[in-house]
Amino acid sequence: MKEILFLLLISLAIACTRQVPQLPSNKVTAADSSGVALQLANEKLISGENSIVQNFIAKSNIDFQKSNSGLWYKIYKIEKYQNKPKQGQNCKINYFVFSLENKLLYNETKNIVIGKKQLINGIEETLLFLSEGDSAIAVIPWYIGYGMKGNDRIPPYTSVVVHLKRL
Repeated sequence: MKEILFLLLISLAIACTRQVPQLPSNKVTAADSSGVALQLANEKLISGENSIVQNFIAKSNIDFQKSNSGLWYKIYKIEKYQNKPKQGQNCKINYFVFSLENKLLYNETKNIVIGKKQLINGIEETLLFLSEGDSAIAVIPWYIGYGMKGNDRIPPYTSVVVHLKRL
């Protein structure tokens, strides 16, 4: 009887111990060599693009500021209002998109909602600096602009100059 009780207690103790959690098969803890190579290639592309954009900035006679994302911008205050747009707010804007070679690629006037990703990141980031009536010039590198794919009007890997006015 004591032996059965002893075996029962041991099996109960073993059953109550916690198992070490296992990582799912899609959660790899080691660095993937192709992922590392792709990251290095992207960093090289971005570094090269930053050099091209900085040369463009140096040749312009405009006192641009640079954001942490890589956006270069110059704000032209027209109104004294400080009503910068907030997330979820409707804004009417007009903007012209040029290549770095000063070729007009397209222009639009549209109503957008801030934060809904209706514009490329660079244009929306610039818009966040503008009160109603203000305008800006922004140099948007491809990696915060139209990216590696571009669109029907902008080729892949194309940095652009945007003249933007908040209406």
